[in-house]
Parts: sequence; C-alpha cells; structure tokens
Amino acid sequence: IGERHEDRWHFRGTSEARLLRGLLAVLLVRVNGLDATELQRLDVVQWFEQLGLSRQLSPSRSNGMNAVLARMRELSRHTP
Repeated sequence: IGERHEDRWHFRGTSEARLLRGLLAVLLVRVNGLDATELQRLDVVQWFEQLGLSRQLSPSRSNGMNAVLARMRELSRHTP
C-alpha cells in the first residue's frame, strides 16, 4: 500500500515469510519519505550491495525486491 503525504511517499507491506518480511522492512526504511523522482532514481540492487545483502539473496528474492520497488514506482507515477 502506498500513500502520498505532501509529495512524499509512505508505503506499508508485509509477507508471511519471515525473511521476505525482513527484506521488505529494510526496503521500506529506504523508500519511505522519498518523493516520486527520488523513488524513480533509486537503484535497489546497488543499495543492497552497499549493505552487503546482495551476496545473501538468491536471484529470485532479488527479483522479488525489484518487483516490489517497481510496484512502488508504478503507484507514484499514477497517483495524482
């Protein structure tokens, strides 16, 4: 779920899988409070590499995080 407050985005989400819930929490810390332009520019792969998480993620989990970010970007583009 994404909501815009004063041109800043705030997202919520969850997963039943603990690992995914944790990854999502990390992603939410990074994206919450960004404006739409900042959200579009965010390179989650590079950011996960900086955190040292990319070595721990399988390709499918990494793709899943990219899909979540893609959905966030989509929401930010289509919400007036």
